[in-house]
Amino acid sequence: MDDVLLNYVMRVTQVAPIPAPSTEYLHNVLVVVPQKTAETPKTVVKITTQSDLSAITDVTAPMFLKDGGLTSFYALPLADLNMSVAGGITGLDDLEVFTILIDPKFGDDALESLKLPNGYRGIVGGASNDGALVEERNKMENNSFFYQTANAEGNNMYRAFGSLLNPNNTLWSSQQFISMPQSDNVNTYESADDLFNLRANFVLTSKEFGNRLAFFCVGGKNNKAIAIHAPYVTEELVVKLQGAALSWINLNKPDYTTAEAVLLQDHLQGIADEYTATGQIGEIQITVSLGSNDFVMEADITAPLPKATWRLNSILTQGE
Repeated sequence: MDDVLLNYVMRVTQVAPIPAPSTEYLHNVLVVVPQKTAETPKTVVKITTQSDLSAITDVTAPMFLKDGGLTSFYALPLADLNMSVAGGITGLDDLEVFTILIDPKFGDDALESLKLPNGYRGIVGGASNDGALVEERNKMENNSFFYQTANAEGNNMYRAFGSLLNPNNTLWSSQQFISMPQSDNVNTYESADDLFNLRANFVLTSKEFGNRLAFFCVGGKNNKAIAIHAPYVTEELVVKLQGAALSWINLNKPDYTTAEAVLLQDHLQGIADEYTATGQIGEIQITVSLGSNDFVMEADITAPLPKATWRLNSILTQGE
């Protein structure tokens, strides 16, 4: 209502809140592909069609990212895997991504000279038919590598990441047993169990159910594999808590008191509880208190690691 008498008695000026921070970068992917020719510029290119990709490389498998649900992705054509500042790459500094995928066409040996962009702290994915290499990679923090059959092009890896990062997903999940495009000749219990024990991402081929994603993980701390969605959930939670704190302080102009600290704590706890309520993460505890320095409150956030269930060990007891 815009009434002259109301405005006369109490004129109200609305203050626009600071908008929530974007988490779009969590769904962005950069694929490093072999250059089409030595003259192909080392420039980041947004890919929406097959012709976009064909203009910079001869590989086609990255298009399976779109099969998984992405509408576009970024590609960087290189002769090697040097993505450091010294690589002379255009468009990389301003690109915000949390996932970099290495096309398998580079070969396993090229991984030894892999140099990520300065300051990059996201996920690195790849694929190989060397089980030992995949095991080693998936022990490294933020590395997520697939086992694939010899001469495969990474179709399954791209399809899995496309499904994981699909912006239409309402929740983060590990994509348990989704349908996959091709067989990697893992069709016996023994071979599947061996790959699982290596903590290798892989596709299992079933006579009845076809090709299914049988495991999808990422390297965590202390050489231990964790659920693939864990770093994404954690990153998104941190950004949303930061944004919520910024917006609340901007709107409320709080005093430096215990009462205000409790109000901020309750606001942040409400954001965290949304993740717990949807099952993406266990119970989170947030405590905000006055610190030892004026102007700065202290926040303690305790959050469990998101997990995923892939298998069951069962015992059948038969009675008379």
